[in-house]
Amino acid sequence: MDSITMEKMLERIEKLETELKAAKRGEDYRQIMNVIAGRSFCYNAHEQQYEMDRFWTKTKEDAYYNGNTDPVGVETYYVNNTRRLRAKQRDIVNRVYNLELTEEDKVGYRVMNMLTTPFIEIAGDGLTAQGVWMTLNVLCHVDENGIPQPTVNVGKMCAEFCKENGEWKIWRFRACPGGFDLNVNLINTGLVEGEEEEERRKMSFGMNYPPPEEAKLLHRREIKSYSHEHMRYSPWSPAVFDPPLPKPYETWEDATPFFEFLD
Repeated sequence: MDSITMEKMLERIEKLETELKAAKRGEDYRQIMNVIAGRSFCYNAHEQQYEMDRFWTKTKEDAYYNGNTDPVGVETYYVNNTRRLRAKQRDIVNRVYNLELTEEDKVGYRVMNMLTTPFIEIAGDGLTAQGVWMTLNVLCHVDENGIPQPTVNVGKMCAEFCKENGEWKIWRFRACPGGFDLNVNLINTGLVEGEEEEERRKMSFGMNYPPPEEAKLLHRREIKSYSHEHMRYSPWSPAVFDPPLPKPYETWEDATPFFEFLD
């Protein structure tokens, strides 16, 4: 093998190594985005324990969230504090609306942190990363009279990540200064008698009522899912884990389905 051929082979190997490294960093970026999105999804669904088990570090003693540190401290604060908040809100909803909701219903307050504009830096060794996100945050709880109190704001949040057993985990997380509040109205369902019927009347122009001969061609099937009423807020509408967060899978047969048919 002459020197020119050897030189070309070495150049090719170097190029492949560079491309492989770039692909690996792309996969790291994807995982980091999924981790932070999973965190927001779990908060919305009040699945804090699931979030801690799947997305947070188990090894970093200087883990951090809202002033609480190490994995045990972060988990104890986050899981227990949100559970107590739900309990207080549920008591109000049960008292005001004469209901008998339980912890499983997860009613009263809701948080939706919508992520925008990420800026992520992954360490050269691929073991740690930092990220900053702009956010649009929609929050709501009920007051002592059971009336929803919505809050909407835009802001920032940042997080640091570490890799554990080949997977990216949240290491430290906090909200950042520099946001501002927005004045918006929240449309609630069920608070005023006849409100739901009035909302349906407003939307009736868009209802689709196909003739019988056309309906036969639609092959309609019912899916196992939550009712559309859970997509809107009322004091007694529960937080739902729908759709479930996808898990890694090899073939389609192993995937967690978003659509399960009842028939």
